[in-house]
Amino acid sequence: MTSTALGTDRGLDLEGPVLVVDGVSKSYGAVQALEGVTLSLHKGETLGIIGPNGAGKTTLARLVVGLDSPDSGVIRYQPRPDGHARRTLGYAPQQTGLYRSLSVYENLEFFYALARHSGAGRASIGDLLDELGIGDYAAKKVAWLSGGQQRLVHVAVALLANPEILILDEPTVGADVIVRSNLLSRLSRYVTGGGSLIYTSHYLSEFEALANLRLAFLISGSLREVGTIEELVDRLGRSYVEMRFPGTGFRLSGALADRVSADELDDETRLQIVEPDPDALRETVEHIIGELGVPTRLQTIRPGLDEIYEALLANAGSAEGR
Repeated sequence: MTSTALGTDRGLDLEGPVLVVDGVSKSYGAVQALEGVTLSLHKGETLGIIGPNGAGKTTLARLVVGLDSPDSGVIRYQPRPDGHARRTLGYAPQQTGLYRSLSVYENLEFFYALARHSGAGRASIGDLLDELGIGDYAAKKVAWLSGGQQRLVHVAVALLANPEILILDEPTVGADVIVRSNLLSRLSRYVTGGGSLIYTSHYLSEFEALANLRLAFLISGSLREVGTIEELVDRLGRSYVEMRFPGTGFRLSGALADRVSADELDDETRLQIVEPDPDALRETVEHIIGELGVPTRLQTIRPGLDEIYEALLANAGSAEGR
């Protein structure tokens, strides 16, 4: 957990991203933690890093903040528009580093002073705790807080100096619904206010609550896909048409049976049609109606992030098994 400043590469375009990860690889012994990862982060953007345990999310976060060095590739920070070659950075790793014998307020005061900020900003501590929903705990010792509450204090330390870039590594592990909601709301305000956020998690639902999101799927150390939710769904999702008919025991003709999947529910039959060609899809639907009559339900279903993530994981597993 820290708030600091990092050097930059002055060769970058001043209008470009605030951070570039370019072809970065990292191994620990025989374990390839990251391989050829290339990403960028822009001002006022959330870059979400999603992946299963062991995907390389924490390794990437450590490399970005300078706690470790890549074996190959480079990490570059864009110079600020005012010409300064350093940007402020807030970081909250998975393990909290709070002083349990100190109160919440005392912890934040200590870390604020440690980062060499002037005392003029201390009034913001109470406001920040209120925004995270833990203002009532300011005088309590950290040891008395729940794990989720401690995580919010942990993030508050990283946010305290309002850094230009904020990196949070799975900050909601063990947090309850209210704690998670408070945190995601505060982070969205940080981003819409011009902050740049890197947020790692394996909870897909959290990313949908964050502002100005681009999502990166990191699986087994490799970057599989990057894009906004809409871009990912358009690019990777396979929309399908669902039709439902009352009753069971239907049999489609041979040509239709090859293009349509069917399953029987309690008292109805559900048909699913995956057909990217609009003309062929319309023809298939018309043929089904001609054979079975008018359906009780006819709808187009677009896949969500869950389906896309599951497909990427399955494809990665198949590739590794070959």
